[in-house]
This record gives sequence, C-alpha cells and structure tokens, in this order.
Amino acid sequence: GVTGGRALLAETPDLIISDVNMPFLDGFELLSLMRADESTASIPVILLSGRSDGDTMAKAVELGAADFLTKPVTSDQLLESIEACLARAKGRGVPPDYGSTPAV
Repeated sequence: GVTGGRALLAETPDLIISDVNMPFLDGFELLSLMRADESTASIPVILLSGRSDGDTMAKAVELGAADFLTKPVTSDQLLESIEACLARAKGRGVPPDYGSTPAV
C-alpha cells in the first residue's frame, strides 16, 4: 500500500491493480486517496480480494474502482479486466459488471 502510493508520486501509470488487504494502507484507503487527488483521480484501479461479500463489493463501487475481482483470479480473468478497464478509460468500453466471472 505505502510502496504503491510512493510509486504513484514518481510516475503516473495507465492502470493500477491493488489487493484490498495490505499492511499500513489497504486498497480502499489507497483508492480513496487517489480519487481525492486531481492528478490520480482518473487512473483506473482494479481491486482484488479474497472476500466476495456484498459490503466489500459495494465499497469498491462506492469508491470508484474500475473493477473488482475475487481471488483466486486466473490470468485470463485478469487480462480481460485490464483490457476492459483500459478501453473504458479511453472511452470505448462498457461499464464494469461487478461480481461477474468472465467466461473461461
């Protein structure tokens, strides 16, 4: 969390993938801080979590996560999410379907 936050200050990525459960600064706190800062507010963030309860997903949506994936995540699921998030960021994609599992 903290290391990722410092990396954001060094350069602006096209997309961020973050686990929800991290020491010192969790994925929700990182996302909240990003959305509050004009220079990082528009960066898509994919959150990963072992929790799939409604409250966890609702919080991800509320904070503006580009997608929320429940672990374990296959490489195909992750790549599909990355491609969709980048397409949406460039204005040519469809909104995320939180909680759905991409076809494998």
